[in-house]
Amino acid sequence: MPLTARAAGEVSTGAWSLPTRKAAAGFAGHSSRVRLPAVARQVYDAKQCRGNPMTRRLCAPADGGKRTASMQITQAHIDAAYEAARRVHANAISVRAAVAVLRDTHGLNEVSAQHFVNNFQLMLGGRLYQRTMSALATQRFLEGIQRDFGPLVLINALGAVSRHVDYYSRKTRNPQAQIRAIIRRMSRDQFAMGTLEEYTDNLQTGVQASLSDTNAAREKRLKKASPTPTVRYVLAKVFSRNRDVVAAALVRANGICECCKLKAPFTRASSGRPYLEVHHRVQLAHGGEDTPENAIAICPNCHRNLHFGAGNV
Repeated sequence: MPLTARAAGEVSTGAWSLPTRKAAAGFAGHSSRVRLPAVARQVYDAKQCRGNPMTRRLCAPADGGKRTASMQITQAHIDAAYEAARRVHANAISVRAAVAVLRDTHGLNEVSAQHFVNNFQLMLGGRLYQRTMSALATQRFLEGIQRDFGPLVLINALGAVSRHVDYYSRKTRNPQAQIRAIIRRMSRDQFAMGTLEEYTDNLQTGVQASLSDTNAAREKRLKKASPTPTVRYVLAKVFSRNRDVVAAALVRANGICECCKLKAPFTRASSGRPYLEVHHRVQLAHGGEDTPENAIAICPNCHRNLHFGAGNV
């Protein structure tokens, strides 16, 4: 009997014709493994369809189309899923609309589309997601989150991925080595351990080492170096300074550096006022007070000299 939507013992799910439990029971050795789909277009698990010509036939689309269950998810699918999930987060489209776009425009099956959208929302919130994604999908989602939402949300997403691999490893005994490597690499590349001051000090140490090296050695490294700098995020401790203290020092100086007594070197493009920088005589980091008496308005050269000049550091 041909397998059509009208055949006895079958139900139709759009483009697919699937056997009922009663009909499936007729195939010896497979009756305990065949399950009806919970939603339209859902098909038998690909693993259950392998190894037996009759079950492979039952799992094939009635119209001769591609098997949704065994489709290969490409980078194009992943990028489209990320963009759809991002639009859902921005309230530009609904989850249902996102799934429909991914299905009808990009050829992604509904179940995978739904999982991508759900996982994205959980990643942004730093929460555990249980539906696994490939290493490529995980990396593309993390890179997109870093680009579109910044370092704080990326920290959440990395935490969510870490929770997922721990959960999935316990459940399946699969160590998820590739995804763990992605977490380590992105954490290392995107977040420099330590403070901004420590990073600046390390840079200056490297500059001094380069200045002490030969021109030939430096040129050799420059030829191999990427012209595009990497992006890192560091911890920065800042003091919440009193704006009135800054304003009082600038008014008192009246456009004249209170250190070298010369006029401000230029005017601000934003306001047209003389450009001076307010410096604390005793730095706030060293216990100085944020008061007009401890603040002076000085030119950029004098300011750099007080911080980095010989005899002042």
